[in-house]
Amino acid sequence: KLHRRPSSTDITTDIAFKLPDGGTVPAHKLILAIASPFFEAQFYGLLASDHNGSVEIKDVDSNAFRKLLDFIYNSGPLDWDMDSIEYWNLLHASHMYLVPGLIDHCNDKLSDFMTSLEDNDDLVAHVNKASQLSIYEDISKAGIVAIKERLSSIIHRDAWLTLQENVVLELVSDVNLKVTEGELFTGMVKWCRANTKTDEEAVEKFQRYFADKIVEKNISHTSFLKE
Repeated sequence: KLHRRPSSTDITTDIAFKLPDGGTVPAHKLILAIASPFFEAQFYGLLASDHNGSVEIKDVDSNAFRKLLDFIYNSGPLDWDMDSIEYWNLLHASHMYLVPGLIDHCNDKLSDFMTSLEDNDDLVAHVNKASQLSIYEDISKAGIVAIKERLSSIIHRDAWLTLQENVVLELVSDVNLKVTEGELFTGMVKWCRANTKTDEEAVEKFQRYFADKIVEKNISHTSFLKE
C-alpha cells in the first residue's frame, strides 16, 4: 500500500489531471497503469499519445475522480463519509476508468444503501437508476428485494407508476409477493395506463405482460367486486 496520493508539490509525478471544477491533481502514470487497464492503454498502449504532462478530465465528477485516485494509491477505500449520490458518481468514475476493486466497493455500498433507505419514493428512484444499465445489476437486485418487502405500500403510491418496465416485470414474476391478488391486479392496470397514451394501448400492454400473472381463484369475492 502506498498510503499517500501525491501533492501538487511532489516533483516525482509525471502526469497532472485537470478536473472540471478547475482543480489539478498530480499522479504517476506507472502506478495508475498498474491499477487500471484504461490508464495503461492511455499512457502505454499502442494508441498512447503525448499528453504534454497533463490530461483534461471530462464527464466525471471532480470529487469522484479524486477519490478514485485515493483508492488506487491506498490499494482500497478510505474512511469515506459519502451519501448515495456521491457513491453513484464514484461508481460511474470507477466504470469509466476500469478499477474493479472500486466498482465492487461502490456496488456493496449502494446495495446496502438500498436496503436501509426509508423513503419509498427514493427507493423507487434509485432502483430505476440502477435498472437502466446492466453494469448496475447487483444494485438493482438489492433494490428490487427491498421493494418486494414494502410492495403493499409502494403499489399504492405514485412512485409505483414510475417504475421501469423491466423492474415491474421482474416484480410480478414472483408468485410470493406480499400483496393481495386484487391489489396486484389494480397496480398492474394503473401502471399500464400511466405508461401508455391510450386505454387501448394500456389494455394491449396488460394482456401482453400481465394477464397471465393474475390467479383469478386467489381473488376474494369482496376484492373482485371492489377492484
